Amino acid sequence: MAAEEPGVEPQDREAIEAYEGAQAAFTEKLNLLHISGGSPSYATVASASVRPRLTTTGLNEMLTGKRLPSLEALLEFVRIVTTPSSLDKPAAEKFRADPGLVEEWRGHWQDVKLAQRRAQWASRRRQTTGRQTHDDTAPPVALPVEPDPNGSAAPSQDGSPADPPAGSGTPPQEPEAPVHGPEGQAQTQAGSPAADPAGGSGAAAPSDPPAPAQGSAEPERFGRGRPSWLTRRLIVVTALVSASALIGGGAWWYVEDGKGKDAAKHAHERQLEEQERKAHCGTGNPALTTTPDGCAGITDGSDGPGIFGPGLEPALTVLDAENTATEKTGGYVTVALMGPLTQGPGSLTGDRAVHQIEGALIAVRKANEGNAYPRIRLVLANMGSDETHWPGVVDQLKKMTGTPGAPGTPGPLVAVTGMGLSQQESIDAARALSAASVPMVGDVITADGFDTTGSIDAGARIEGLVRVAPNSSAQLQAIGQELRKRPELKTAALVSAPTTPAGTPDFYSNSIEKAAQNPATGLLPYLQAGGISFNFDVRGGAAQTSLGTISKNLCGKVTPDVVIYAGRATFLPTFLEKLHQRQCRTTPITVVTGSDAATLDRKLPALNDPEAPITILYVPLADPGQLGDKTNPDHSLYQEFADDFGRDHHGQRFDPGHLASGWAVMAHDSLVTATLAIRNAVDPPQKPPTVYAVRAQLYLFATTNVIEGAGGIFRIDPQTGNRISTHTPQVVRLGPPSP
Repeated sequence: MAAEEPGVEPQDREAIEAYEGAQAAFTEKLNLLHISGGSPSYATVASASVRPRLTTTGLNEMLTGKRLPSLEALLEFVRIVTTPSSLDKPAAEKFRADPGLVEEWRGHWQDVKLAQRRAQWASRRRQTTGRQTHDDTAPPVALPVEPDPNGSAAPSQDGSPADPPAGSGTPPQEPEAPVHGPEGQAQTQAGSPAADPAGGSGAAAPSDPPAPAQGSAEPERFGRGRPSWLTRRLIVVTALVSASALIGGGAWWYVEDGKGKDAAKHAHERQLEEQERKAHCGTGNPALTTTPDGCAGITDGSDGPGIFGPGLEPALTVLDAENTATEKTGGYVTVALMGPLTQGPGSLTGDRAVHQIEGALIAVRKANEGNAYPRIRLVLANMGSDETHWPGVVDQLKKMTGTPGAPGTPGPLVAVTGMGLSQQESIDAARALSAASVPMVGDVITADGFDTTGSIDAGARIEGLVRVAPNSSAQLQAIGQELRKRPELKTAALVSAPTTPAGTPDFYSNSIEKAAQNPATGLLPYLQAGGISFNFDVRGGAAQTSLGTISKNLCGKVTPDVVIYAGRATFLPTFLEKLHQRQCRTTPITVVTGSDAATLDRKLPALNDPEAPITILYVPLADPGQLGDKTNPDHSLYQEFADDFGRDHHGQRFDPGHLASGWAVMAHDSLVTATLAIRNAVDPPQKPPTVYAVRAQLYLFATTNVIEGAGGIFRIDPQTGNRISTHTPQVVRLGPPSP
């Protein structure tokens, strides 16, 4: 064990050792990645780099652990060594590494960077402590003094007589300005040796010749005889600098050079800190990452209200204020709202993330009223507009859960709500959290099988995932019952978008398609009678042109009465516009779709033209008109929520129009469900529950143990994790009045 340095705190030493260990492990992983990529030479990697351009020197420092690379350089290295060797140079330069791998390495880098920062702080404290220790133990430095006109030594600083020049034998015949040697000796300028610039003893050599007598023929030189006033002052300054340098253990020039080096070092550190802040969305939070589409990662609101865009500033202001108040209590746990919270080219949410966060905040404020235990601290976990940054976000969330199997310290993460959209990234994130035993409550995910069963794809079960929204089959089953009331509707066409803008499977769209083909929903006979189906691609602007062509094709030999639109509402206005422009537009047509249609602008010309009648049928997640109607047995629950939504929240007010999408209600009910499970899992005396206890409680909402949400009273199916509503979902109709 290394000897302890005096005055150095153990935690500082541990921080430095932790960084050294993290850097070593990081370097080993980098070398394994390099080897797995075929061990290309430094020159090969450097020549293949695009942005930033890598150098062989930098690569050597990176792979030997001499220096932590910048995040940009690291990700470019990862891209290069994972590029298939079969690609030619142009294709290789355009190659992009697997998003999951990128986020994995981003997480590794953030971990080492955080350890480095802690080590830097510790090192600075150690340096400060070291300087203080040296100042306390070093002998005092004698100051140069002016000789007394009477020839006696001037008093020292403490008032005692100054020591006479050592080794002088007899008092000097003419006083000289003293020069203080390394051991505090005072030597006269005449006959004394020059100070050793390397810190030598400065002792006089035995063979020093005597000074020439006055009046000799030798011409007068600098230092001969009594010096002038200026000369004596220069001698004093030189002596002071030399003595101070010697006593301090270094040469005078080292002090000046050291100051320059310190200034350069501090400037470099400031530059690195600024670069680091830019990499973390302009903050010092390593859980946030700057991306081409904005900021991704985790915040509790203290990083500033604008990090996720101006639309979320009011909500993040409330989040910060609410969490600040909660953290003062000590008895709280953390719940995360995870999803695509920002907008970008690949965004499918629009501004509904704002509604979602606002609804969750209403639930948190309600949960933290009075003396309830534990209180809820909410954090936002943004996977990015297209959810491609989910791996880094999930890694951070898992670290926030504390020690598995042990009661958490104040504030551990015990549940995740939201869970994103019904797409592959969300499913992968859910399985990763499930593997870490993290409880999950989905708010707007509706795809069949995106639940505990995991039957949405060929993957494993997703233990710990429940949801509060009605699934696609339940929605289309209600629509099927509505269509049977209209016997004039006989044929249907299917129009679907199987992939997301990122090219991954869109399980929301696919689930609507499968539910329509399921005999249980009652829509299959219409599809069989029509015999028409089309797919369209949403990538690269293809949706605009594809939907135009599809609309024209719906005016063929068989003109369907119904179109089942299995796609996102993002592209639905375009489809309605194209239907409105088709050649057979005077023929009425009914479009059946999913809950996403709640975002449609009801003033669209295509929905308000009696000469070209288009009707929309869908089941909303939560429709304010239905929920607030007094015929709804649970309307009082919704009304209480709506009233809270419109009140002042830490100086902010939310737009009541945000309730129309249903996302605010679903996010609210998701938080309510998580909060009830958390508090049911508390084992007196008051200790924060473990993730295991909370997860178990999610499957116990049965019989009389119900959830009273703003969207109504419901339970959770213990086998599937799906919502069991106490009332049948109601269909919403949009379009011109029925004839």
